[in-house]
Amino acid sequence: MMMNMNMFSKAAIVTAAIVYRTLIVQVEAQIGEGSVVRQGEDNIAPGKFSTVGGGEQNNAGDGSYNAIGGGIANGINGDKCTIAGGSDNQITERTIIGSTISGGSSNEIRDSTSSFSVITGGGGGLLFEDDNIGVPTEESTLSGGNENRVRGKGTVITGGNKNTIPSSSKNINNVITGGNFNFASGNGSVVVGGFGSIINGCKYSILLGKRTRTDFDNCMVIGLTGDPSVSATKRGQFLADAKSFRFQIGNGSNNKNGDISTTKITDENINKLIEALKE
Repeated sequence: MMMNMNMFSKAAIVTAAIVYRTLIVQVEAQIGEGSVVRQGEDNIAPGKFSTVGGGEQNNAGDGSYNAIGGGIANGINGDKCTIAGGSDNQITERTIIGSTISGGSSNEIRDSTSSFSVITGGGGGLLFEDDNIGVPTEESTLSGGNENRVRGKGTVITGGNKNTIPSSSKNINNVITGGNFNFASGNGSVVVGGFGSIINGCKYSILLGKRTRTDFDNCMVIGLTGDPSVSATKRGQFLADAKSFRFQIGNGSNNKNGDISTTKITDENINKLIEALKE
């Protein structure tokens, strides 16, 4: 009986040793040279000199010098990239260098040329290249909001909902500063918030307000009523839509000579201004 127990003990020891070595090999395969997985559950850092600080199901990727601070189901497949936290955020292309997702949920930097780009939070944001055009999106920023789309070099969306900067060979350095359903393409143009405004392939134009549009360069369109929409009709145009216009000097009070320092233009008196301008 004693011999059988000894034989069983030796077999158990051999089996345990095999299992232990297998686990060690599996762990080593999930943590690359100089990499660290500090805490959490099911986190891996198979690349070189990368770190996962915590959370669960995070993958610092096969690249080098990547970092995931925490969160859940975040992944990196570039080099020198960072995901600070959040959930289901991804930097997907092996050629991406130095890009960052600060947090939020379901954000992606997935263009092969999106190096040095940033998503600072929000949900469902994409910073990527149109597969059929091949325009770089490097040095671009998406700083929050929901379901915003950024393409083109040096472009920025600072928040809002379902705003788009599309891909084009001439689409660079455009900005949308929030709002909803805005669109900006061209070069060096800005949509300042609002709703449903469109810069269509223009240079150095600015839109503000609701349902404004320009198809021409060097325009500024302001829409304060939003109904109907207001659109520039030629290059270099300044166009403002409002129910009334008030002009004043200083604080608007009459000066010491009793001269009027403020005036208001409405649809009731605008014809007087038109007639005066004809003189």
